[in-house]
Amino acid sequence: MNPSEGPKSNELQQAAREFALRSEAANALGLKPQSIELVNAVEFTEPEKPARFLYGFTEADKEPLKAGFFKLSQPENNSQLERESAALTIANRVGIPTVGVLHPYQVTPEGNGLLHVDRLDGENGTVLTSPELIASADPRLGIRAALMLLQAGGREIPADMDSSLLKRGDWRNESPETFWKVWAEQNNIVFSPKNKPLVDKLIGTEKLQAIVDQTRVAIEPEINARTNLNTEYFVHNDASPGNMYFSDKGDSDLLLDFEHAAASHNLTLSQLTDLGNFYGRLWPNPAMQQQLLTSYFENSPDSPEYNYKLLKTVVVFGSMFLSKYAMDPNHHEHQMAISLLSSLEGNLASLDNSYQTRKEHKP
Repeated sequence: MNPSEGPKSNELQQAAREFALRSEAANALGLKPQSIELVNAVEFTEPEKPARFLYGFTEADKEPLKAGFFKLSQPENNSQLERESAALTIANRVGIPTVGVLHPYQVTPEGNGLLHVDRLDGENGTVLTSPELIASADPRLGIRAALMLLQAGGREIPADMDSSLLKRGDWRNESPETFWKVWAEQNNIVFSPKNKPLVDKLIGTEKLQAIVDQTRVAIEPEINARTNLNTEYFVHNDASPGNMYFSDKGDSDLLLDFEHAAASHNLTLSQLTDLGNFYGRLWPNPAMQQQLLTSYFENSPDSPEYNYKLLKTVVVFGSMFLSKYAMDPNHHEHQMAISLLSSLEGNLASLDNSYQTRKEHKP
């Protein structure tokens, strides 16, 4: 074996790559290399399929610097990181609870993108990054998630802010016409003949079809009435338990990871996108789904009638949109489709109960 190709040589080469990355980040941020801790350097430098971003932590080596977290992207992913930086600036401006930006997006001399933000208190909080963590989480976190989404959903983007980097063209929130195309596509997949036995087993094809049809009839006028071409609404566009930080102290929950952030002229579609995705991603914990729905319904300033229609659509759209990817029994997330379709009827019944209770106590 050539000594230059042995395990020891590979280790030295990796150490050299990591030192170069630490130095690159440190120089861009005005820190010393020893103040930089890399999280996933091996994955980021993998030659075949490198990670999209390098993650790292910074230690404050002088006042008034703060300890932070950074993401570094290779050139082909720079646009996503630049979008995240712009979205964080907007989110902080309009009052969405999230991390502060320590150093906005920049391109290093090496051509990589870099974004530096506040570091989360990892010892006193959690992010539900896996189905297992979601399944074992306290369902009451759904209450806090609802309050967070209420603060984030449908925020108007100030006219004096540059939002040009935000996504446009996501069919879920571009326009009513594109939304109903997504709606039809997901329904065609879930209701396809090959999936009928599974749907019949979990909820019943005729029952699910009736729910889907009734939901569209209820929400369509609301969607059509809430397009405003003079206003754009902020959309996180990837709201999920894995993109939300729950503080153990309960007073500093945060919405994270804005690399897919978008802008929409339709208020209802901006709300539906984030609520529907978050609801769907809670599939391992139906009790948390119910807490999410109940808390949002009880705390939203919108009318009970509007909230009922919106949240019923959240349940249906969130379930069908994600189920369409995993109807095949061989799909690695097939259990997601089973859980979403199995819990759909019960979660709608819980929402019905909240609505009826509100009507009975309406002044």
